[in-house]
Amino acid sequence: MRLVYVHGIRNEGSSSAVIQRAWTQWIEGAAGGPCGIEAAAVVAPFYGDVLHALQREVTRPEDAIAQGLGGEDTEAAEFMWSAFEEIAQAAGFSADTIQTELARSDVVPMGLTPHDRTLIAMVRRLERLSPLQGRLALRLLGQAHAYLTKSWVAAEVDAIVTPALTPGEPLVVVGHSLGSVVAYKLLRDFARRGVARDVRLFVTVGSPLAIRCVQGALGRPWHRPSGMACWLNGFALNDFVTLGSGLTDRTFAPGIENREVTIPGQDAHAVRRYLSDPAIAGAICEALGGL
Repeated sequence: MRLVYVHGIRNEGSSSAVIQRAWTQWIEGAAGGPCGIEAAAVVAPFYGDVLHALQREVTRPEDAIAQGLGGEDTEAAEFMWSAFEEIAQAAGFSADTIQTELARSDVVPMGLTPHDRTLIAMVRRLERLSPLQGRLALRLLGQAHAYLTKSWVAAEVDAIVTPALTPGEPLVVVGHSLGSVVAYKLLRDFARRGVARDVRLFVTVGSPLAIRCVQGALGRPWHRPSGMACWLNGFALNDFVTLGSGLTDRTFAPGIENREVTIPGQDAHAVRRYLSDPAIAGAICEALGGL
């Protein structure tokens, strides 16, 4: 059995060894001790530095806070605008709320489009609600846009992750944040080509797959690929990357089991919080034969 960890954002400067050690520690801690991971071949393909460098060549989403997203990459701007409309709705922002934030904003209108100013207002309002969420969502969406719309970016990331998804060997795959998108795209592509992987359990946590512009860039079909025996998705109501929603037949596709995870505090998107959930950790250990 092979256990594959596919990381998400905020891993620049990390490494496969660091991710493998940390994720295993959190899962075993939630499970109450060794639970089958020690007998599995554990791999954690690390693409964080590569994607960070490639994405900065495409667009720099952090610049939105200071100067908006008009720039040259209008495609990226529209992608983020669309996503933040959904995030704002999930966070309970009304049109009046955004207008109030616009009135309070210190963003200089000169050189910015109305979309730019409204996007910045949504980001800032989100940060008033949860200080980590606005910039985190910008980073995630910037990297997701680069990965899903720029073929050369996807090719380099996929070349790193694909060898971990070994054919002919039972797999348990855990993907966090953007890593859930990368892993899903690859597993779906394998099935399309008639070389589906034997995935005993696919775990997605903090996944942005419910966001419509992510789905649009990913392309249809949105379904549980053949070869995947079980898909467990963990989400938190206050993790706005997930829109506070599971992956259901209404938001993504049928056949996915959803687990709502209670995550107190500001960093509701942290992988540690998800993997420390006993039900998610227990499912991973059970699939590995340790429970």
